[in-house]
Amino acid sequence: MGAIGFFLFFYNPQKFPRRLAAGFLIIFVYTLIMRCKAFIFDLDGVMLDSEPFQLAAFNTLLEEFGHCITMDTFKSHYMGSRDTEICEKLIHDFLLPISPQESIIKKRKAYVDIFSRASVVPAEGLFEAIYFLADKMPLGIASSSSLEEIELALKKLSIPSSMFTAIVSAHQLEHGKPAPDVYLKAAENIGVQSTLCAVLEDTNTGIASAKSAGMVCIAITTTHTASALQGADAIIESMNELVTTLERI
Repeated sequence: MGAIGFFLFFYNPQKFPRRLAAGFLIIFVYTLIMRCKAFIFDLDGVMLDSEPFQLAAFNTLLEEFGHCITMDTFKSHYMGSRDTEICEKLIHDFLLPISPQESIIKKRKAYVDIFSRASVVPAEGLFEAIYFLADKMPLGIASSSSLEEIELALKKLSIPSSMFTAIVSAHQLEHGKPAPDVYLKAAENIGVQSTLCAVLEDTNTGIASAKSAGMVCIAITTTHTASALQGADAIIESMNELVTTLERI
């Protein structure tokens, strides 16, 4: 049970007003973050709702062979892993007559085409969170997306890459999430111990990666419900809600 699970275990809505509970939760999250020396963001589903574009790119590949998956299937079976691993799993699950290398090339081309034309909206409170936290500690990005996709997302969001001390793609490393490699590398590039980093994630795969690296992990319910993210140390609904409250503390 994560720390937030411990809190909720003892929370009785009849005896503990919801507003007071929310206040204690925000202070709890604030305490978790501010004892750290660096803050690391996941990208897809955290900084922006890019998962529909990722799904569309994978479906572009699948549709060549008469297949398609829903967002629910994508969330439950594929989301959070590197596209190389997702492509391999799709080939296995649907018996696709295509090599992993060719499938990855097709998927990445489709993603760039789709994402480049798309109207991209930042996650609620993203800019406020970045500037609030950047004033306190160095920031990083640790993502299962390729570096090209990370750079394209930052460009579409008009966020200078210079805001981040470290930008790491799991494709640069031997193992992707849920292995800790991408978060350990981000901490190394920032120059802090992994145990002194806080992470914002939206999937169990990412939570497992961050926790395996010894980091504090805050989950955000942009992709999954709170009940599906209980491995995190705390759970928030939006960065906007968090930062607005933290600025008043």
